[in-house]
Amino acid sequence: MMKGIGFEPFDSDLCLFINKEKGVLLILYVDDMLISAYTKEDIFSTAKQIEKKFKIKPLGEVQRFLGYKVTRDRENRTIGLSREEYARKIVNKYRYNNLNLV
Repeated sequence: MMKGIGFEPFDSDLCLFINKEKGVLLILYVDDMLISAYTKEDIFSTAKQIEKKFKIKPLGEVQRFLGYKVTRDRENRTIGLSREEYARKIVNKYRYNNLNLV
C-alpha cells in the first residue's frame, strides 16, 4: 500500500517509510502513525492519500507517541522525547520512591 503512494520502507526498520521525492517520512506502528515533512501541506496531502485507502483519525500535532511525551521548541527548532512518566510509574510500582531519580 505505501509503495502505491510513493513510499519505500527503510532497510533498517520496516516501520519507517520515506517518500524521497517529497522528503516525507512516515512512522507506522500497528495503529499509530506519524508523518514528518518540510511543510504542513506535505503532511496534509500525505494524510489525505492514506485516508483514501484506510480509515484514519487525524489527532493534530503529536503530543505522545508509543509511550513517549513529545515536546517541540519551534523557535530553537528542537524536538524532545521523554519517558519520565513511565519511569515514575515503574519507580512507584516497585516502591523505589525514596531513591534519587536520574
